[in-house]
Amino acid sequence: MASLKRIATYSLALSGLILAGCKSQDEPDASTSAPFILTGAPIPDGAKLCVIGDAGSGESGQQKVAAFLAKEGCNRVIYVGDVIYEKGLKGPDDKQFMSKFYNPYKPLLEGGVPFHMIMGNHDYGGRVDAWLTLAKRYEGKIIFPHYYYAEDDGDVCFFGIDTDIPLEQEDNSEQQQWVIGALDKIKAQGTCKLSIAYSHHHFVSSGEYGEAEPEIRGFLSDTVLGRADIYI
Repeated sequence: MASLKRIATYSLALSGLILAGCKSQDEPDASTSAPFILTGAPIPDGAKLCVIGDAGSGESGQQKVAAFLAKEGCNRVIYVGDVIYEKGLKGPDDKQFMSKFYNPYKPLLEGGVPFHMIMGNHDYGGRVDAWLTLAKRYEGKIIFPHYYYAEDDGDVCFFGIDTDIPLEQEDNSEQQQWVIGALDKIKAQGTCKLSIAYSHHHFVSSGEYGEAEPEIRGFLSDTVLGRADIYI
């Protein structure tokens, strides 16, 4: 079992990270059926986690961040939503998938760096279920087994959380209960020394968005804060 010193070598590279967004119109409800706990290989010494979000424009800014990531030596990339602007994918064969996601990050995706996905409000403008299909189509490259899920990778465990569900559904108890139960279950096994939760929305921001909307703030307060070690 790795020591806490090993945990200290785990590096978080926050590359172009923006954890905010305005709620788009005509967003469909998200399914909350059968989420997953994935078991992966232990995080290696000196591993680097790279986190990006609000990037799917296909424009020069995204291209620059993608080029930076390709040189950064990321062991994995966590994408915290708004993967496709402005209104998400129309379906799994939407051409925007290639132009605004796959092609910019192709060197990483085909170089063995997995992208662990969570959706944002702009993705909910289209068909978020398209990403479930794409994750199966690009198995090992795109990790998205459900709208929210956990990963038990030994010393480090991860919780991808869908903060758009509290905005779309009056009762978000299913996701809340599942996340709390999954976190407790993984920690009870005694291997998770560092728990990292991530989602699309901020809890509080010094920028123009300020505090999260009451539904999201309440959900994060009751579900994540005080349970996970880090929230991104």
